[in-house]
Amino acid sequence: MAGRGVANAGLVLLLILSQRTLAGPRQRRVVLKPYTTLSVRIVPNLGTRFIFPFVLDRPGPWIPFSLDLTNPAVFSSHRDSGRNFFIITARRGAEQRRSYGTLYVTVCGYELSIALSTTTDRASDVSDVIFERDAKAQASRIQRAVARRTRALEARYRRKLAALHEEVVARTRSRIGVLALDRPRRRRIEEEQERMLNGDRVALYVPESLSFGPYTAFVFRLRNDSAVHSLKIDSALLFEISAASGRVQPLSAASRLPQRIAPGREGRGVLTVMQAGLDPRDRLRLEVLTDQGSLEAQW
Repeated sequence: MAGRGVANAGLVLLLILSQRTLAGPRQRRVVLKPYTTLSVRIVPNLGTRFIFPFVLDRPGPWIPFSLDLTNPAVFSSHRDSGRNFFIITARRGAEQRRSYGTLYVTVCGYELSIALSTTTDRASDVSDVIFERDAKAQASRIQRAVARRTRALEARYRRKLAALHEEVVARTRSRIGVLALDRPRRRRIEEEQERMLNGDRVALYVPESLSFGPYTAFVFRLRNDSAVHSLKIDSALLFEISAASGRVQPLSAASRLPQRIAPGREGRGVLTVMQAGLDPRDRLRLEVLTDQGSLEAQW
C-alpha cells in the first residue's frame, strides 16, 4: 500500500510538472521609459516577441529604428516593415549550454537595453513582452510636441505678418507717389459749430475736403477755448444722410485724430473715405466725440 501511495504521488507530481511545462504562452508588460532595461530568458525553438505601442519604422521626426545583438551566434532577430513588433529567437543547438547576449534597441526616442540568456526551463518562457507608454510621460511628450508646433506656427505667422507689412508699406508708398502726380480736387465746406462743454467753449470747423484719385479726405479743426481744461478726443464718425429718404447711415472711414488738445490750443484731424461710397446728392455729417461731450458739423 505504501508503494502504491508513493507511485500515485509521483504521478501527481509528474502531471503538475507536465501541466507547467505545457502551459500556454505568457505575457509580460513593461512601461517604456526614455532609458528602459530588462532581462528576458529565451527558450530555444520558442522565442519571444517584443511588441510596441507604435509602428517601429513609421516616418516622421522620430529617431530611426535600430536593433543590435551582441551574440549573433546564439540569438537572431526577425522584423517585417510596417509592424509594431520584432521577434528574438535562440539558434538551434543553443540549449546545450547557457548563453548570454545583449539586445540594444533605439526607437521613437526610447533607448532599450535588454539582457538575454538561454534557458531550457519552459516555465521561464515569456512569449510576448508588451511595452506600454507611461501616461504622464506621454502627456508630457504630447505637450512638448504641441509647444514645438505652436512655436513654429507663431514664428511662421510673424514672418508672414512682417512680409505683409512690408508689402503694404511698399504699395502705400507707390500709391502715394502716383497720387502726388496730380493736384487734389478741393471742395469748400466751411461748416462750424461752437458749443459750451462743461462751461468751456469748444469749436469744430470743417474747412474743405480733398480728393486724391479714389480717396476723399475731410479735414477738420478743433479749438479748445478753455483756460484750464484739456480736451480728450475719443473718436470721429462720418454719416451720410440720404436725400431721398432722410436715412442716416455711417460711412466706413479711416481716421487720424489728435489724442488731446491742451487749453487754449487747436488740433487737426482727418477722415478718409472711398470716393465711390459718396453720393453727391446726399448730405454728410461729421461727429466728434470727446470726454466732455460731442460736436457735429453738417453740410
